[in-house]
Amino acid sequence: AREADATAREAGAAAREASGRADALAAALLKAEQAHSAAEARAVGAQDKAAGQEARLGESERRVGQLESAYEEWRTERSQLLAEIAISRQERQDEADAARVGAARATETIAEQRAQAAAAAAQRDETAEALDVAREACGAARSEMARLSERLASAEGRAINS
Repeated sequence: AREADATAREAGAAAREASGRADALAAALLKAEQAHSAAEARAVGAQDKAAGQEARLGESERRVGQLESAYEEWRTERSQLLAEIAISRQERQDEADAARVGAARATETIAEQRAQAAAAAAQRDETAEALDVAREACGAARSEMARLSERLASAEGRAINS
């Protein structure tokens, strides 16, 4: 009986020890389940965060694509504007060159007209001088004619009287 009692005590102690271990294991299992639940919650949160980051990355990539398109459009417009500016500058240069040529021609024409006017003035002066000489000659001829007419009249008068 004593042996059975000692064995029973040992069995009771072993049972208490096993029960303590079982309680400890149950507590450890509960902690492990709580840690597992927390880890799963963190994993879900991380997945949500990753999904949000992927969405933001997709949006960023879409915006980068839009910006690249806008930049290419700007470059095309800029190239067109630069080409138009170059054409406009060339047209203004051509107009300025044409104006310079026109001014040079006008200057030449004015110089020619001045030379012609000077020649005409010189010719007019020569003509006026020749006209003055002719007037003097006419005046001298008239005087001579008047003198001759007087002599003729005088001679006629003498012829009639003789």
